[in-house]
Amino acid sequence: VQAVTLLSRKHMGVAPSGYDLARVFLRAPFAATADEAACLGAAVDHLRQHLGPVGAPVWGVVHRWAEAMPRYTLGHLDRLAQLDAAVSRHPGLAFAGASLRGVGLPDVIAGAERAADDILTSLPLPTR
Repeated sequence: VQAVTLLSRKHMGVAPSGYDLARVFLRAPFAATADEAACLGAAVDHLRQHLGPVGAPVWGVVHRWAEAMPRYTLGHLDRLAQLDAAVSRHPGLAFAGASLRGVGLPDVIAGAERAADDILTSLPLPTR
């Protein structure tokens, strides 16, 4: 298991009272090759291991998003430094996204805000 989000603890009303809705991210290659029952079983086993007694799932769905999350390779930070140097020579140009500095939503939002700030500060101020 790569990550777990207990959606019903973050967002009220997404599950009936007395139930939890969990989103479990399984690691490749297991998630890519295992059948749906094995994926659901692995998710429940993980929840039991970390949360204690967990009842049998009432409902479960397996979605497979092949290559959906960027995986940074050796040298990624050096390539980012080269990109930053090249972009700095072109005011008004900025890059953002999960492929750069973090795949989590907070990282992606922070990157987008940085890019927007960089673009805004590169614009000439209006004259009166």
